[in-house]
Amino acid sequence: MSEQEAVRDFYETYGWQVGSSGSYRDAESFVDLRPVMRGYYRRRDRRVARELAQTGGTLLDIGCGGSPLQVPASGSRRVCIDITGSALRGARAALGDTAAYIQADASMLPFKPGSISRVHCAHVLYHLPRRRQFRAMTEIHRVLADGGAGIVVYTRPSAPLFKLTEGLRARRGGTAPDRPDLPYTPLDCDEFQQALGERMNLELRTWAVLENDVTKVAIPGNVFGRALLLLVSWAESLLPRRLLPLARYPMFVIRKSGSGEVG
Repeated sequence: MSEQEAVRDFYETYGWQVGSSGSYRDAESFVDLRPVMRGYYRRRDRRVARELAQTGGTLLDIGCGGSPLQVPASGSRRVCIDITGSALRGARAALGDTAAYIQADASMLPFKPGSISRVHCAHVLYHLPRRRQFRAMTEIHRVLADGGAGIVVYTRPSAPLFKLTEGLRARRGGTAPDRPDLPYTPLDCDEFQQALGERMNLELRTWAVLENDVTKVAIPGNVFGRALLLLVSWAESLLPRRLLPLARYPMFVIRKSGSGEVG
């Protein structure tokens, strides 16, 4: 089975199925679902939505999943694509007729050059083989219209907070979740800059400092935890570049200049 087939199989048969908590199994596996985290997630998503709202026109949500990003449409067209039918069914249940739904591959986007104003692609690329990751970034830039912008949420496995909480996680114990294997091939973000920086505007910022393995052991489920998360959200919003050394999830902001070239 190829890596692409393994990703499709994971999400078709497991990730976008509803688990015992009432949430998707993908969320049960990779998200801290405690109530204390909800405000942090809302603020993070609003920050991305504001970034995308700066550019009007068609919004393309690549790898939309069953819980697509809530972005005010403002009358603009929205297109959701994913490699699995189960994800698109979930997206349709969430968005209804406000979006179009296409089953497609992130590294072979079925759109004409310059036809998309805004692109959102979160937690997709690092599940692809190395070469397809670069191809997907190139495809996003290809379909962006002049003046368009895209956000690609990536990952950094060696984030400092993960290492700092290693002892806490060991004391907490627990068993690893029983789930199918999901391909995971993260690259150093500098590799994208080196390979693509001369062909497109790539800006690296912080999407999130925290991850679920850290929050489950370091963030208490009380008012102190909510205050701590509010402080983190404030820092992520105001200091997105300064926090990059701590970011568990950096994000690329791709901008296409009026000439279609790097500006």
